[in-house]
Amino acid sequence: FTGLFHAFDENRDNHIDFKEISCGLSACCRGPIAERQKFCFKVFDVDRDGVLSRDELHEMVVALLEVWKDNRVDTLPELHSSVSDIVEDILRMHDTTKLGHLTLEDYQIWSVKSALASEFLNLLFQVCHIVLGLRPATPEEEGQIIRGWLERESRHGLQQGQNWFLISMLWWQQWKDYVKYEHKVIVVEQPSILSSLRTPVVTAMLDSAHTGGQSQLGGLGAPSRVSPTEERSPDAVSSASEATETALSPHVATSATESCFALQHNTSDNNNQCFSGANGHVPSQLAAQRPGAIDNQPLVTTDPMKAPTLTMEGGRLKRSFQPVPCRDFETVPEPVWRALYHWYGANLSLPRPVILDSKTGQAELELYPRYLLFLRQQPATRSPQSNIWVNMAGSVPSPNAPLKRVLAYTGCFSRMGTIRDIHLYLSQRLRIKEEDMRLWLYNSENYLTLLDDEDHTLESLKIQDEQQLVIEVRNKDMSWPEEMSFIANSSKMDRHK
Repeated sequence: FTGLFHAFDENRDNHIDFKEISCGLSACCRGPIAERQKFCFKVFDVDRDGVLSRDELHEMVVALLEVWKDNRVDTLPELHSSVSDIVEDILRMHDTTKLGHLTLEDYQIWSVKSALASEFLNLLFQVCHIVLGLRPATPEEEGQIIRGWLERESRHGLQQGQNWFLISMLWWQQWKDYVKYEHKVIVVEQPSILSSLRTPVVTAMLDSAHTGGQSQLGGLGAPSRVSPTEERSPDAVSSASEATETALSPHVATSATESCFALQHNTSDNNNQCFSGANGHVPSQLAAQRPGAIDNQPLVTTDPMKAPTLTMEGGRLKRSFQPVPCRDFETVPEPVWRALYHWYGANLSLPRPVILDSKTGQAELELYPRYLLFLRQQPATRSPQSNIWVNMAGSVPSPNAPLKRVLAYTGCFSRMGTIRDIHLYLSQRLRIKEEDMRLWLYNSENYLTLLDDEDHTLESLKIQDEQQLVIEVRNKDMSWPEEMSFIANSSKMDRHK
């Protein structure tokens, strides 16, 4: 990360301004091969002395090997060699000065025929578009960028703590047709460092249309929930654009992204038809059109909200027809969602957490988190003659005044979330000190259970959808409203252990 920062920070003031990030993105993704490899050279030239020392080459090779293993499933001779041997081989073949380092020119000559360097450049190309917000030059380029990111995520599988986002299958299929997602890059042969002087890079694409022109550059839009009627339109900041050389970004011929990509990541290629619509295809008149904003409204219930939501789930999925992954929706990791949201806009963001199932221990996407109803206490209306306690803290209601509990908020929480997690979230969201708030399980008007064992999960407590919880806030005199009401009215309360 330090090297990447330095590559963008041209004036070395430890700050990346808009001009520097624009120029860096252009050099990394839009310039000729020489400029792109020069940018990579800057990433590895940590001390900025204009050459790659033996130590810097060692760190470079370690990083390149990790990138290859993380992004590719095919093998290279270098994977079976030691890092030191690879470094010495590079210096022996490309160190023209014989001083034990590589100049920029040496690096560029080596990198042109190096599969490891090409894969690193391919990763930077993806990061600049997915993470930093650079717009792809062509629809085909966009499809390849998303495909590469999804294939890498598919090999990693679902990881606990991640958020994945749902996308309506109708929109997803239209987008796939627009970017020619099913077209593959065919890799005939891959070069290696050890054979770079003997083996040429030969790549061919089924669709090699490249267009020059202007790209659009800008920051990513936040994937927070927006109103169903709101649609974002991409903003435009022009930058130089030019065709992407396929020799710099070889891809694996067998694509893992063609499998269903929701709860399972090991679906066979025979299930590719799951991406199609109900009749197996999208009408031909839509195939070449750029899709509009992502429309997720068909996935969620249209029931009116009972109260404002405190969480960012975006909406509750319909249960009437039980949406099915790969038939009704596709799921993508958060970086991909942010990029698509930035490029197309969306009317609804539907993040869902990855949890570990308590029975199987396997990671899964929780499509239906628990929908909870939160009540707040309000003193009942009293006449001016009602008893009032007066103390140093000020005037507070008499314990004889009955409490009225009203629905104030809703929220969705994972069934594997603990009471502590919910308590902490609510205290931060409502700006209430943790020690001044307690949660009660509301069973009936006179039967509440204090949730004081915060290690319990919603699942272990058998809390289901639309369960009511009472948010109790301490009085100014440090007393608790529910306890005062209990003393006055002898309400039946249990203390949960």
